[in-house]
This record gives sequence, structure tokens and C-alpha cells, in this order.
Amino acid sequence: MTIHDPTFATQKLSFYSSNYFNYQITIMELFDEIWQYHRSALELTEKYSRLYGLLDRVCKQLTADYGTDFSNLFSRLYAICRHTGLKRTAIEHFRMNARRVMRGESFPDEETYLYDLKALCEAVSHFFQTPIPPCLISVLPVQWRAQHHTVQRSASTKRIRLVVDHWDEQFIYGYSDEWGDDSLLKADYTTYEAFRCLPDLLYQGAQLNLLTVSVQTDGILLPELFVVEPDYLIDISSLAECVQNYGSHPLNYLINKFKPREISHYILLGNAANQFLDDCVNEQPGQPATYLQSIRKVFNDTPLAYTACQGIDKEYFQRAQSQFNAIRETVQAVFHSPTCQIDKDGALLEPSFLCECLGLQGRMVFLQGDFRNLIELKSGKAEGMVLTLHPRESHALQMALYKEVLYYSLDIPREAVNSYLLYSQYPKLFAERSAKAQIQRAIALRNSIVANEMALKADGGRQLLPSITPSLLNTRQVKGRLWSDYQCPQLQAFLTPFHTADELTMDYFYTFTAFVAREQFLSKMGDARCDSNNGFASTWNSDTRTKQAAGNILTDLTIANFVMNEGIEKVILNIPSYEEGFLPNFRTGDIVMLYEREGEEANATNRQVIRGSIE
Repeated sequence: MTIHDPTFATQKLSFYSSNYFNYQITIMELFDEIWQYHRSALELTEKYSRLYGLLDRVCKQLTADYGTDFSNLFSRLYAICRHTGLKRTAIEHFRMNARRVMRGESFPDEETYLYDLKALCEAVSHFFQTPIPPCLISVLPVQWRAQHHTVQRSASTKRIRLVVDHWDEQFIYGYSDEWGDDSLLKADYTTYEAFRCLPDLLYQGAQLNLLTVSVQTDGILLPELFVVEPDYLIDISSLAECVQNYGSHPLNYLINKFKPREISHYILLGNAANQFLDDCVNEQPGQPATYLQSIRKVFNDTPLAYTACQGIDKEYFQRAQSQFNAIRETVQAVFHSPTCQIDKDGALLEPSFLCECLGLQGRMVFLQGDFRNLIELKSGKAEGMVLTLHPRESHALQMALYKEVLYYSLDIPREAVNSYLLYSQYPKLFAERSAKAQIQRAIALRNSIVANEMALKADGGRQLLPSITPSLLNTRQVKGRLWSDYQCPQLQAFLTPFHTADELTMDYFYTFTAFVAREQFLSKMGDARCDSNNGFASTWNSDTRTKQAAGNILTDLTIANFVMNEGIEKVILNIPSYEEGFLPNFRTGDIVMLYEREGEEANATNRQVIRGSIE
């Protein structure tokens, strides 16, 4: 069991100054630090960990003024090597060997360690144009040993992380973090229509996840999915909301960000439906769930909203009771029907998952304990008439993306998961299946959203926001009454201030928007400060040793007890004894994530995560 603080707010002094005089002194201090690690009595595992951390600090400092953002050492090192003209092979071997050692996957001998030390010293010497001190020269191998190994590449692979070098009209060229050599990889982005506009979103040094990749005999990669900047996680429900009846557009995401949060009786009814399902799934023999108990819980959770919201009247509670009855009938009858056979015992309610592969995160409503059945609850109506009811496109997309998350995060085959949509107005389940093209369009939409978010932090709002019009968003050119009488006027009312405000007001707005976007980006991807583990992406990009050194993770926890209150309200954990000098960076009130951890390979992206706060 592991607890992890995603907010990490540690700060340490930068290891060197940009001042020229201090710069010269500090390079010598840097080599001295390497020398001290080498001659110490530390075990090789610890030496690798400290030398890896030193390289990370060096790369963060050197890329601090680059115009590109980075979320991990691999992409930073690639950019520096390209900028300074250093051949990457040796230092890449050091980086990969160090990671394997820190993960407990490799146990190098003294000779391998010395060659890795040579790679690090020569890289630092090259970066700063400073000779390696004689004391280090005396212990390093004089020549490089021959590399006899060849990288075995299978005909297909699930995921490749790529740093983009360049592209042309058919291929994207880049280097992989996982494939362990210095060869330039070549991926065809024209196979699927959804990704043919991918070059419009790329820049040199951009990170891509290539998913479900087949490798041709000539070495060309044919991925089914391309995920731009996968460390920038987009919420699945927010992505699905960009799919409207009048069209799908990435700017819908931006509009939804700026819209004020509204509490309507429709939203409150949707929240109540979630409570109804929770109670019906968890009811015990002799203690059946009742509408009155459930609606009281809902009111007690949000009394102010129910008191102040318009539309909370007799008709509202009648609709609520009708939805409770439909949900209870579904759980009691439809769940156990021969066509469904859904087991609610041991089910996971509202489980959360982070999926770095797809660049998505989401919280499902109902997931069977063995992952065979997945249910998404929606308040309101399906589309169509009584005899031809079918799920809304955005709802079906949401279900499809949840299945993709289970596949890429937990290795659950798509065909092994039965997915259902439950509309709270009907006592029935809509069985959903997804198509490859549907997923590809959704990921392409997600990529465009991330590109817009990156443009915002670079003050791109000045071009993006004035360009938005209802006709631009109406990609399907719908003309019915729903569009002309309701949706179009609502969009126009929201967009009018952006088109009519005076120049000073908009200048302040765009400047403030860029500032907020930069802060949000840093909170997701991390910053370039030395010894900094800020950024949510370090949850999976930093290894356990690095997080332990920063005090940002507690491992090997065991459950001591639970505090129950109509379910688990609190978890009390036993904290083991750690090594002397370990200083945890946790405080009362901190938001944390709890997840199961059986070994080094387990992390927050391949396990269910439970969010909570420390008391």
C-alpha cells in the first residue's frame, strides 16, 4: 500500500548561479560532487541514484531558458544533446541503466558502473566545455568497450514514448525512451484519417505516445493512436462534453472552462441519482434502500444548494422518486438477468484511474470487482423515441474511453469488459460497443485540446478566443429549432463580451488567462527548478527512490482499521520504520492518493487510486 502526495512543494537551492564567476566555481563543485559519490562507501544502487539525480539537476538548469517545456529527464536530455551536438548513445545508456538499477531490475558490476560514470563525466564536460578533473580521469576507463548487444524489436508493441525530432508529409521521426538505442524511429501518421493533421500540433521535442504499434519489416511503425503530450491529463467527462449534437470541436473545452459554474435542479437531480445507485448497490438483507433515506442523504450533503436553487418543488421530488424506483428496479432485476449477470457484491463505486498512455483520467460510476462489467449512470433521457431509444453520442464515447483506460492501464482486454449505460429514467441497461475510429477521433480531439492549452499559456488566447463563433462550432451545420432557438443564442450571449469589450479590459483578461494557464501547466507537467518534483506528472515519471528522497511518498503501508459511517469514511494506516534521515513531506490537510503497491512496477497509472486528505 502506498500513499503519495501529488502536490509536492519542496524547494532547494539551485546548485549553480548563472553569474559567470560562480558558474566556473560551480562546475568544479559539480565534478567534486561526482568524485565524492564515486569514492564513498555507498552501495552501487545508491551511487546510481545520486548520479542520476545530479544529471537531472544539470538538465533542468540547462533547459531553464529553453522555449520548450519538459516533463521528464529523457526529453530534457534529448534537447540538450541536440543543442550542444553531443552524441546521445553513452549518456542514454547511463540514464537507462540508472533507472533499471533504481527500480531493482538490474544489478551492474563494477566495470559497467565505471563506463556509466565515464558517460556522465564526459557529458557534463561537453555541456559546460570544462575538462574532466585528473582525479576522475584516473579512475575512468580509457576507451569505450565494444557494444555487442542488439535491440530486439517485436512485430508489435503496446506503447512507445517518442520525442519528436522532425516530420514530413507521411512520417514522424523521433527517439524512444524504451527501445534502448540511438536510432531514429519512423512512424506513419497517415494511415488513419483522424491523425493526418497531427503535424499542425507538433514541435521539435514534443512527446508522443504511440499506442498499439505494429512494426513493419522495414522498421516503419504503424500506431493505431497518437497521443500528444500524454503527461497532460484531460478528464474524460470534460472531453466527452466537447461532443455535441451540432459537432465536435476542441474549442468547446475552452468555452466550458470559462463558463461560470451553475447549480440547477437538473444537476442536483443527477447528483441525487448517483446517491440512489450507491444506496441500491450497497443495500443489505433486511435493510432495503428507500427513497426517503437516500433523498435525505442528498439534502444533508448539499443543504444550501437545495435551499437556494430554483426548481426544487414538488415536481422535482416526484421525478427524483421516479428515478430512484427505476434505478432500484435495474439493480434488483436487470443486474441479475441472464443477459447481464452483474455482480454487485465487491463492486467498485466511483473508482478513479490515471492513464498516462492515453493522456486521460476519469472516475467511473460502477465497475465490477473482476472488471467484467462497467456501468455509467446518466441522469435524464436517452435519444430517440420510446421504441428506438439509443444513448447520446457523448455518453457512448465516455463509456468507450473508460474501456480504453482499463486496457492501457490494467491490461484488461476490451472484449472482456461489458459496458452499459444506465439512464436513471429507464429501468434498463444500454449495452455499448466501441469502434476503433470512434476512439481515434476522440484522441485526436484530446490532442487538439492540449495544443490549445499550451497555446493559452503562451498568450495564444488573443488569437483563439476572438476566433470563436457559433458557426465555427456548428461543424455539422445543424439548423433545427434546438440550435436556432436555444444553443446558438446561448453561445452567442457567452461569446459577445469577448468581441465587444474594450481593448484595455481584454488585454488584462488575456494576460491573466495566460498566467493562470501557465500555472495550471506547471501544476500538471512540472517546472525546471533543480531538485524540484513539482508537477502531477512526476507521480509516474519519478522513480520511487526520487520520491522518497523528496519525502513525497510513503510505501509499505498496511491497513490498521476503518472508520465506518454508512460506508468507509476513514482509513487508518500503519506506517513502517524507514531509513534514518527520511523526512516525509506530508502535513495535516494535504490531498493524497492511496493505491495498492506490490512492487516497483506498481504506480498510480496502473492501479486504482483513492483520493483523500490527511487528518
